[in-house]
Amino acid sequence: MRSINGIRLRAPFNLTTIDNFDPQDFEAGFPVFPLAFPPFVVSTDAVYPFENAWQMKSEATTWTLGFDIEMQVGDRLTLDLHGVYLHSNEQRDYSFESDGALAAGLTGEEVGTDFPDLQNTDRIIEGSLLYEASVQWAVRLFFRYQYSTFDNYQLSGLKPRIGHLLMLGHGDKDFTASTFGATVRYRF
Repeated sequence: MRSINGIRLRAPFNLTTIDNFDPQDFEAGFPVFPLAFPPFVVSTDAVYPFENAWQMKSEATTWTLGFDIEMQVGDRLTLDLHGVYLHSNEQRDYSFESDGALAAGLTGEEVGTDFPDLQNTDRIIEGSLLYEASVQWAVRLFFRYQYSTFDNYQLSGLKPRIGHLLMLGHGDKDFTASTFGATVRYRF
């Protein structure tokens, strides 16, 4: 069977026209994602050379650790503190039947079988202090701190102009963000 984007195609996959399409030829949830598959055919002969097929496999692992503290200090003061540490790592491997699946002039030895890992790490701490002056009035002070790091080979070194194409030059970069604030609450 061949698959694309999580759909398994039953073999043989021969369609004479789009009118002959049978939804039963598709089955969801297949874990391998080939990037080349047989297209619709206009005769009983396959038009896609299967020796040029290739497929990609992606595996992601995410670790998360967090805490949540809520404390009542006396009758009027409440402290909330939350924290999260998240680390994700994605590995992408690919394989191909022959060098015919590659761009002209490249060999399997040059291309290899995997991309560099994609990694993301977030560290977030947020908290607030609520002081209830009376049943109607309260004041809250709050903060949030986030430090995130990215390692994404797809965006590293991306230039605003490549050849005659004008790109936006976007690249996720490591960042630190902090927010502080205060609110006043009145109940009526």
